[in-house]
Amino acid sequence: MGIVVYIKRIEVRGFKTFRRRTSIDLEPGLTVITGPNGSGKSNIIDAVKFALGELSPKGLRGGAFEDLISKSSVDSAKSAYVALRFENRDRRIPVDSDYVTISREFARGGEGIYRINGRRVSRRQVNDALSSAGLTLSGLNIVPQHTVTRLADTTPEERRKIIEEMIGIGIYDSKKAEALTQLHQADINVKIASARVEEVKRRVTSLEEERNKLLRSRLIHGELKSFKAQMISAKISRLEAESEELRRYREELVGKLSELRNRRGLLHEELERLKAERQRLEGEIAEKQAHSFQEVNEKLREALTLKAELSAKLEAANRTIEYLTGQRISLTSDVSTLEGEISRIDEKMMALQRRRRELSERLSELEEKRSEILLTLSKLRRDYSNSLPELDSVNRRIDEVTGRLTIEESNLKNLRYRIQILSDEAARLEAHREDVKRALEEVSERISEKEEAIREAEKRLGEASAKALELERLRGRRRQILERALGVAEKARKALTGLVEAPRGGMEEAEQLLKAAAAGSLKGIIGRLRDHVDIPDVYAAALESAAEGWLDAIVTENIEDSLSCLKLARRLGLGPVRVIPLSGVSRVREVEAPQGTEAVKAVDLVEAPDRLRPALLYVLGDTLVSQSRKEAFLLSLQGIRAVSIQGDLFEPDGGFKTGDYRSIRGWMPETGSLRSLVERLESGIEKGREELRSIELDIEALRLEALKLEGELTVRRREVEGLKDERGRIMRELTDLEASIGEVHRQKRLCVEEEGESSIRVEELRRELGSLTGMRDSLMERIQPIPLEGPEAELSKVEAELAEVRGDLAEAEAELSSLKSSREALSANIRRMLERKAEIEERIREEDLSAAKLRSLAEANLKELERLEDLMKRVSSSMDRLREELKRVEEGISAATRELEYIYGEYDKASSKYEELSSSLRSMEVEGAVLLRDLNALGYEAPPRLEYEESDLEDVRRLLEEELEGLGAVNELASQQYGEYASNYKGLSLKINELEEERLTIIRFMDELEGRKRDSFMQAFNMIDTAFRSIFSRLTGGGSGRLLLENPDNPFEGGLEVILAFPGKAEFSISGASGGEKSVATVCFILALQEINPMPFYMFDEIDAHLDAWNSQRLAELLKERSKGSQFIVISLKDSTVAQADRVYGVYIEKGYSRIVPLPRGEVAA
Repeated sequence: MGIVVYIKRIEVRGFKTFRRRTSIDLEPGLTVITGPNGSGKSNIIDAVKFALGELSPKGLRGGAFEDLISKSSVDSAKSAYVALRFENRDRRIPVDSDYVTISREFARGGEGIYRINGRRVSRRQVNDALSSAGLTLSGLNIVPQHTVTRLADTTPEERRKIIEEMIGIGIYDSKKAEALTQLHQADINVKIASARVEEVKRRVTSLEEERNKLLRSRLIHGELKSFKAQMISAKISRLEAESEELRRYREELVGKLSELRNRRGLLHEELERLKAERQRLEGEIAEKQAHSFQEVNEKLREALTLKAELSAKLEAANRTIEYLTGQRISLTSDVSTLEGEISRIDEKMMALQRRRRELSERLSELEEKRSEILLTLSKLRRDYSNSLPELDSVNRRIDEVTGRLTIEESNLKNLRYRIQILSDEAARLEAHREDVKRALEEVSERISEKEEAIREAEKRLGEASAKALELERLRGRRRQILERALGVAEKARKALTGLVEAPRGGMEEAEQLLKAAAAGSLKGIIGRLRDHVDIPDVYAAALESAAEGWLDAIVTENIEDSLSCLKLARRLGLGPVRVIPLSGVSRVREVEAPQGTEAVKAVDLVEAPDRLRPALLYVLGDTLVSQSRKEAFLLSLQGIRAVSIQGDLFEPDGGFKTGDYRSIRGWMPETGSLRSLVERLESGIEKGREELRSIELDIEALRLEALKLEGELTVRRREVEGLKDERGRIMRELTDLEASIGEVHRQKRLCVEEEGESSIRVEELRRELGSLTGMRDSLMERIQPIPLEGPEAELSKVEAELAEVRGDLAEAEAELSSLKSSREALSANIRRMLERKAEIEERIREEDLSAAKLRSLAEANLKELERLEDLMKRVSSSMDRLREELKRVEEGISAATRELEYIYGEYDKASSKYEELSSSLRSMEVEGAVLLRDLNALGYEAPPRLEYEESDLEDVRRLLEEELEGLGAVNELASQQYGEYASNYKGLSLKINELEEERLTIIRFMDELEGRKRDSFMQAFNMIDTAFRSIFSRLTGGGSGRLLLENPDNPFEGGLEVILAFPGKAEFSISGASGGEKSVATVCFILALQEINPMPFYMFDEIDAHLDAWNSQRLAELLKERSKGSQFIVISLKDSTVAQADRVYGVYIEKGYSRIVPLPRGEVAA
């Protein structure tokens, strides 16, 4: 029977080194993939794991999933894509198709996309489909690279756990853990049930004691109720006596308050007179401050500003003159130095010219003498040559070459001297250039320093200007605040003066709005509510208190008219105004008086037109009027707003308001806070004035500093301009020097080239002369010699001297030319320096004129400053006199204010005492009402008669309470609880028996799980051991190997040892084997593990890498044999493995990407 499910094709695109779409067609049997290291072979196994759903990037040999996407220096893939096509004819994979394609794609920044036959699915669906065919990632059917090396070094415990994972033995451990949890819970349930039984037993015993306490507690409560009623009656009698005493003392305080009011009025009149005088003096001071003082101060500030500006400009001019003078002196010194240099050059040139004349004369004499000798020799040779024409021709040629050689050697000597002169000149010019460069660097550094100083000064100027601007803004804000504070203080003083006379706020505002309505400015105004209602005098206090000022509210037709009224009030700057729109008020539910009370509805006590009924209900509809404070208080406890006929208002939320509705209570504390506000405002105004003066001084100082900085900047900028001019001159000089150096080097280069050519010509002429001389000597040996020694010796002497004179003359000419060039360069420098000196002298004259003009302006400015300072002293003296007078008035105001404060303090004390007494009386009335309510709660309509003294009542009550406290809490349901607990006790006993049985069942199940777990493991172990023995013997050619449990009785408490015996060797453990032996044993172990759960396909990545040739051959044969029943895909570099393959694919790198090609087996073997 054929393989049920196997991989038909692997398709890769953009995965690691496989940039382009690549596919591998596969069949059952042994398929080998080979290729050089680094070609991407292992990436094929990574691609299969990726498609099967591997979630760990490390499992795919990457740091992150982005590393799987193909990259290169030219371009990169957008995603990694792998597709596996499976043979599915028997429908092991639950998809109705002969072929199933499972693909996975991962894009940068995205997530993996899985598909089955093109339809997008989840990873779980892919895993479910593959597991149906027995395909998982957890088995060892896919062996990545280096797995053999890693498994070779595993411990015995790790080898045992590998088997456990492959047979899925973990399910037994999870079931056992679940059973342990259930056993633990069963133990807890038994303990809880046992503890509950004991608790119920103790509770039944205690219920009998609680029932006995109940009767005693009820008896004591009855006695306590009687004694508490007698104690409350005693307190009521004591409160009535204390109230009478407090009323008498309050009447005495009324007379004292009247006397203090009279004294306060007189002081207010004196204070107003002093304040009017202060206002007059402040006006005069402000007038002088705004005109005379401000005008003189402004002119003085301008004069000081001009003085600083002139000083800065004069200082800048002096610095510029000083700098230019130094430049002029330096230029004069440089010109004198250069003129002395020119004089020395002129003297040297005159001496050279004399020597040149002498050498020219000597040269003429020698050339004349040489001509005579040559004429004599020519005659002799001509006579001799008549008999020997050939010798004559050679001699003529020798004479010609000798003349040319003499001229050429003289020219060569002159060129070499010229080169030396040019070299010296170039060295001198380059040295001068370095000096000029250093001077340029110095000037540039000075410019940088000056510019840095300018930037620092500009920064300081900017900071000073910004700070001055900020201070000016602050001054503006402070002035605005001061003006507002003055206005507020004045209003507060006026309010303080008139507050006593107008304790009822809102009436004046209402009057103004009513006047505006009468004038036609407002429409829909009905009028003030008070003016349209009639209040009986007897109920006036109660209704005024209940209305809380709303009787003075303005009544309008609708909400629009009310809004118009409020807008006009805001425009007029009026205080709070109350407005009631008839069509907009919510109808208040009229309160009904409870039965058994004498209270009446407040709204029924007021007579008003029917159209104003909604407004009246809005103000008084929820209030009852009571004849006594006690009844009003008791009504408030029932959630009803009530007011007593005396004007005490009790709110339903527990608050209350009391006192004479026309009294000073409520506004006197406001006068105290207002006086404190006026004092703080006046103190703050004075501090504000001092702060404003300090700010103005700071602004003036910053302005002066800014002027100084501007002057400093002007000076420094001029210095920088002068230094930049100097730098320009030096740069022009440097440019000229560069041109001169370039010209000297050009001439030197031409001379060197000409010297080389001349040297070649001299050598050629010398060789030619030597050849001719040899030819002449040969001819002279064949003929009779003529007597030429004397003339020729003399000719040689003359020619030698002639050459020497020519050389000296050439040296003189060259030196004279060099000196002439130097003189011209120095003359040009002198001309430039003289031009620069003339420019500097012109600038010095201009600066002198400017400085003289500035000094004249400074003298005039100084006189103006003296005049303005004298005028400022006179204005300040006048203002000082006014300030002294203002100070005296302020002291008078302070004294009057202090006395007024004293009176206000006394008034406040008396008023507070009055209010305190009134409050105490009201508190006593409330306390009495509360005591009566407590009596009612105890069941007494009136205070009972006292049977004991008050001190004895307290002692008896305390003893009863102590006894009651000693009894503690009493359980009223003791008998009922006893029956319930008895029933619970019986039920808990049955529950404990059931829990014990459940616990035993769990223990038996755990024992059964442990046995099944051991049987499964031992069955798998025996199967693996049998397979390992067979594979090891086959692979080693007769060796023996076996697997040994360290703890056979309890295999899970020990490890799994591997015992090996290679042919010709004794047995030993794998831990003592060599690297190669470990590799052989590990390969056998991997192949043996696959016997547990055979897979449709297997993939091995270089498992033969560490095997020798013989073992590799045997392994290849074994894989070939095992592949007949399955699909084996092996990555290998061994020829023995490739030779056994049914098909072979080669992998190689082309342009940075992996390529795959099928290879014939014969070609691979070759």
